[in-house]
Amino acid sequence: CRPTEVHRVRENLGELLGGDRIKNSPYIVEMKKKTSCKILCATEQLTRSQVAKFSKVIKAGYHHNFILDNLPSASLDKSQDHLLTHYAGGIPIGFVGDAGAGDVAPKYLYNHLKFVIDYHQKDPAVEEFRVVKFSVQPFSVHHRIGRGEFGNGLTILDLKETVKKSFDEGKKGTATFSDRVTELLEKNGLNGCSADGTFIGGPPLSLSEGHAIFYTYEVIWNESDVRWATRWDVYLTESNQVPGKVHWYAILNSFMVVVILSSALASILVRNLRRDIEGYNAVLTDEEKIDEIDESGWKLVHGDVFRPPQFCMMLSCLAGSGAQLLIAVFSSICLSAVGFLNPARRGSLLTGLLIIYTLAGSPAGYVSARLYKSFHGREWQKCTLVTATLLPGVMFLFFIFLN
Repeated sequence: CRPTEVHRVRENLGELLGGDRIKNSPYIVEMKKKTSCKILCATEQLTRSQVAKFSKVIKAGYHHNFILDNLPSASLDKSQDHLLTHYAGGIPIGFVGDAGAGDVAPKYLYNHLKFVIDYHQKDPAVEEFRVVKFSVQPFSVHHRIGRGEFGNGLTILDLKETVKKSFDEGKKGTATFSDRVTELLEKNGLNGCSADGTFIGGPPLSLSEGHAIFYTYEVIWNESDVRWATRWDVYLTESNQVPGKVHWYAILNSFMVVVILSSALASILVRNLRRDIEGYNAVLTDEEKIDEIDESGWKLVHGDVFRPPQFCMMLSCLAGSGAQLLIAVFSSICLSAVGFLNPARRGSLLTGLLIIYTLAGSPAGYVSARLYKSFHGREWQKCTLVTATLLPGVMFLFFIFLN
């Protein structure tokens, strides 16, 4: 189903890199106006290739997302006797049924959407309302034209043939062809909707060749005490569905590992130091004095402390890239904490992270060049150039081959 005119929203850099492509939809939602089982549109009878395409995306777990008043839609999923709300991931296109013995698992399409919108009125004396929550519950319904369990036997081709005849007779009017088909659908009704427009439901819509798809939706408005300024809190806490418990077992396990490793290392160091101290305090013979001149073991470490490593430029470049990442991540966390990178502005976090990472290239070049010169390196210009291109270049090639 497509609207009459498709408009694409201009996205920022973060949204483009995140894969967002925002367009308008044909769903009509008006403030505090309840809609019951509204017919959106009807498709042509599915061909074999269309069924295969739908089945592929459903099996792969594709989802679609809605945005209302800059709020991403939450997904309502019925689990046993209660509803679960998921605030990330969007709404699935369909689901895969259970396969019989030796049969292919059927694929079912969600063709009815229930929009549940919560609103808040700040001042009861003022007729102003704000959307504070937006949820969508999908249903799969095998709609048939007409009332009753099996409809009236008409198909979408019959309705289109009727509209075509009226157009040929000059009864076109101002409505388009698809609008006239939708009007006939509303006049005949669907068996998944009652006469007063209430959604009834029915058996799920299994994808098969030759079946047309009827898309319907309903809109429900609920008053809420949630203020507009705090409407994003549920997206961070998942509506308190995930309890914030302390993992005492993991903490105790980590603490014991640290204590055991520290004790083992301390016992080895104490034993070696005690043996060396005893050797220093002992009275040495002439032969032992000659052997003492030749240092061995850990005493040779002092000669390697200031010796440059074999790949000093690579080490310096990695240290500079690490400093750049540390500055970018820490600055992004601080800006997010004070509210500059707000989730209400889609893509702002990723955009801000990229800008800060680019600006942090100067400190990264300084860190890498300073460390490289401490190793008595002379090509510090080359070191800064490699620092600027090593990690971004590797990541760029990595994502190019993945995507």
